Amino acid sequence: MTLTCSEIDLQSGYEMADCSHANNYEFLPAVKIARLAVDSRCRSSGIGSTLVDYAIALIRDKIAENIGCRFVVTDAKSEAVSFYEKQGFVLLDSEGNQSTEHQLMFLDLVALV
Repeated sequence: MTLTCSEIDLQSGYEMADCSHANNYEFLPAVKIARLAVDSRCRSSGIGSTLVDYAIALIRDKIAENIGCRFVVTDAKSEAVSFYEKQGFVLLDSEGNQSTEHQLMFLDLVALV
């Protein structure tokens, strides 16, 4: 698993009611979970969920306050969308995103509190 700085465009479909001035920005900072993989022999053992839980805890507790991000994002392969949904991620609801091979999904860290 790799974590990297990223950004997300939520202008078309995600209202931030608790921080209305953030709705004025075109992009918002995020941390991306990239290259998350579990050996095929170990799938369905919970390792992937544990890695995502660890990444979210690390981002929330150590990274978010230092880089000012609120979101965790990932580019999910179509076969991984349901996995990320179980982790609390939401598909970015845009026409362009739904037609790509790797769909952008996001998790609002504020919603975890």
